[in-house]
Amino acid sequence: MTFGFVNCNRLHYLESCFKSFLHCTSDYSDKEVIFVDNASSEPGTKEFFDYAQGACEELGIRFVSKLNTERDPANEFAKVLNFIVENAHGEFIIPLQSDMQFILTSGWLGKYVEVMNRHEFVGCIMLDAQR
Repeated sequence: MTFGFVNCNRLHYLESCFKSFLHCTSDYSDKEVIFVDNASSEPGTKEFFDYAQGACEELGIRFVSKLNTERDPANEFAKVLNFIVENAHGEFIIPLQSDMQFILTSGWLGKYVEVMNRHEFVGCIMLDAQR
């Protein structure tokens, strides 16, 4: 299972999202994380990516990151999604907005995988925060 985190100048939300992700998926070990940042100008973004990489490595989670240094407004989000798909090793890919929070714990991700494995289809499901 590949989780792709997308960020641009939303470090506060990304930190909270990532920490809730680690907590609420701790019972499911077969996952990887891909972080992509679209040239954030916020101080601390690179340091947080380093922290996230260390946290993932400590838990045995494969981690890939890309820190873009220049903004490219033309199809920017599509390019990030393509990067995530091109670098994913997971059977399923879940792109995430950095402002969402994981609140369910224990077992939800395994059930998600069971549903995906039970039905033969190709499609896209994107988790999103309710605003």
